[in-house]
Amino acid sequence: MRSYLLNTIVVLVTLLCMAVLGEITVRVLQHYEYVTSYGKPPTKQRVETKNRVKNSYNIKYVKSENPKLFVEYDPADPRVNKLGMRGPVPALSKAKNVYRIAVIGDSVAFGFGLPDTDSFPRQLERLLNQHSIESGTSHSKTFEILNFAVSGYGLEANSEVYRTKVRAFKPDLVILAYVLNDPLSNKASFKAIGDTMIQAQKLHSVGKVSQLAAWLLDTYRQASDSYISTKKFNEMYFKPEYKQVIDDNLALLHTEIMSDGVTLVAFVFPYFHDLSNYPLKHVHAVIDASLQHAGISHHDLLDEYRSHDGLTLRLEPNDYTHPNAEGQRIAAEAIENYLKKQKLL
Repeated sequence: MRSYLLNTIVVLVTLLCMAVLGEITVRVLQHYEYVTSYGKPPTKQRVETKNRVKNSYNIKYVKSENPKLFVEYDPADPRVNKLGMRGPVPALSKAKNVYRIAVIGDSVAFGFGLPDTDSFPRQLERLLNQHSIESGTSHSKTFEILNFAVSGYGLEANSEVYRTKVRAFKPDLVILAYVLNDPLSNKASFKAIGDTMIQAQKLHSVGKVSQLAAWLLDTYRQASDSYISTKKFNEMYFKPEYKQVIDDNLALLHTEIMSDGVTLVAFVFPYFHDLSNYPLKHVHAVIDASLQHAGISHHDLLDEYRSHDGLTLRLEPNDYTHPNAEGQRIAAEAIENYLKKQKLL
């Protein structure tokens, strides 16, 4: 009996020592920013990032009278204009020689977590105008991009956004930023955002007790994320009822825009997993088929992102959806190249 107790004490002390050593190791790695901190006072760099994120995308929402939109950005929030868009309120009528592009989509197109200058619509606008000036012709155009994207919006909202907001500005071209979770209804999408925020809060709560425990929990979550997202997207894209919803929404959007004689182009954004061994290629194939079926010109940005490490393009280490400024830049350059190649400008 005494020997059993002694062995138990030795095992427990050993485990405790290993836990303490693991805790110290994780905290040292966090100090040098090799590992994310959970619920700890941030370093100066993280303070700057947090302030930037807080000021950039924490836009207030208000309940929308339109059930297809569910919510809209609060026009009283100083980080958007009175139309719920980033940047100044655009003139209803465009000036002579102005080529106007409207962008619709969700948080990726909005530039979630980034200042407006780093969003792909604004980077694309700069590129187009810079190259237009460099061409030096007397018929050079000025490009103006209006960003109507709202974080959380999906396919259900796109035609409503075009019909109720975009149409009045008479764009020459509409860009749809297609993200893999777009088939979710607005209501379901906002629930998913809430669940993600709750999950992040749990990690921070655990981190206040043990950074090692929070890191282990987060590592497990990341390891299972590929499986979970693959399962989720299989349900979304390979069930006939969901596929029909996707096809119907894309067809409605294209019909609305074509009726005004405006061109619609879609650009498909990947999830930032392992891009060299991407687990969701089969989902992209379904999206490609749906866009072709709807007659919508489109380009899959996975081709441009594939040569990059997905981790280096994420806004945050645990965020597979939102590209950082570099990821947005890659999208802007790819979109410009495609539009020029297809002679759509």
